[in-house]
Amino acid sequence: NRTELENRMVSLLGGWAAETTLLGEAMVSNGSEGDLKHATLLATGWVCRQGLGSKSQYALAVLSGHPHSEYMVRTEEDDAEVMKLLTESRERILATITKEQRFVLALSRRLLEVNEVLTDEMVTLAKENGLIIPEKESIVKRFTDRLEEFKMGGPR
Repeated sequence: NRTELENRMVSLLGGWAAETTLLGEAMVSNGSEGDLKHATLLATGWVCRQGLGSKSQYALAVLSGHPHSEYMVRTEEDDAEVMKLLTESRERILATITKEQRFVLALSRRLLEVNEVLTDEMVTLAKENGLIIPEKESIVKRFTDRLEEFKMGGPR
């Protein structure tokens, strides 16, 4: 669904946004550039193949089973929708990085020291820098509750 797509894109753009904010555009790493390309491909796939684009003739042809849909060309509207998704995701992650700059700086310093931070250490860093992290049991309970809602036919 669209929410999952948006969250995935924000996640992919996190490294790029942090490097751009903290180090500047000239210092963006290959990994972050790769994530940006992946986010672009993800958005393009959703707009052009999954029908997320509200005006995508390409998506409509693919979804309707048009026999020559593979030969259709993306439109300017498709490209505009892809850019809109990328821009919204970029703005969302930049706002988060700005808001949580203390944590981002602490995490960045730690990554420079060890090159990899595992989940438990990241949670500790987050808590030490003012972030509220739900306990694992709380997350499992929310997931279980949502699963029960789904089995019962929707939200209660």
